[in-house]
Amino acid sequence: MAPEDWLYPKIREYFAQHGHGDHEMAKAILVDIDKEESFRGKNYTMSESGCYRIRKTLGLKGTRQQKKEPGAYDNVPQIITKLRPAYPNMGAHSLVVLLRWEHRVKIPKKDVADILKQMEPEKVAACYSRRFKRLCFYSAGVMEILSFDQHDKWKHCELYLHLGIDPYTGRLHWTKIWWTNRNMALVTSYYLGGVHRQNTMPLLTFSDTGRENNGIAKCHSTMHQ
Repeated sequence: MAPEDWLYPKIREYFAQHGHGDHEMAKAILVDIDKEESFRGKNYTMSESGCYRIRKTLGLKGTRQQKKEPGAYDNVPQIITKLRPAYPNMGAHSLVVLLRWEHRVKIPKKDVADILKQMEPEKVAACYSRRFKRLCFYSAGVMEILSFDQHDKWKHCELYLHLGIDPYTGRLHWTKIWWTNRNMALVTSYYLGGVHRQNTMPLLTFSDTGRENNGIAKCHSTMHQ
């Protein structure tokens, strides 16, 4: 392995700042080793099990490991209270990152959301009231917009749906079911298959900001250009 004074800060950085797991950390550190000129010819390496051992030595515990400990999240409400003057409107998603980065606490987003419902029910209710507003949707014509999203209503059966629809006509361009709907290459293939069958492509695509939708966004932009 690489020297500890170089390797240990890397482990802390990837674990705390980026939330990487052992497998992702090992891959990232191998890339960093290749970039380090002073390491060339020394055959330094890094494995997933090596990352796990070092992380255990440094006391960096993952979400599941922390959750198994009794009272693991008892101090989270106090930490959030201290953070509120600086971040008065920060939601659960951003708090998860901040807790991991600054306080070395890895906690699921759902648990943070439950804590916020208990601590700040008025703020949570106000957030939901701002989120849901009645708006008028407008589409200029056929295939101006292709909207797509995943649906987990059959999650209990380990079946995941993904569909794409033209909201102007209501036509379903695809309805797919598989054991995942989070794979970028798979979701992109649904879009490309729909374009191929229609022999045309939409002017715009609508989706949420999930990573699995990046492939469609990139393919769509490239084909238009």
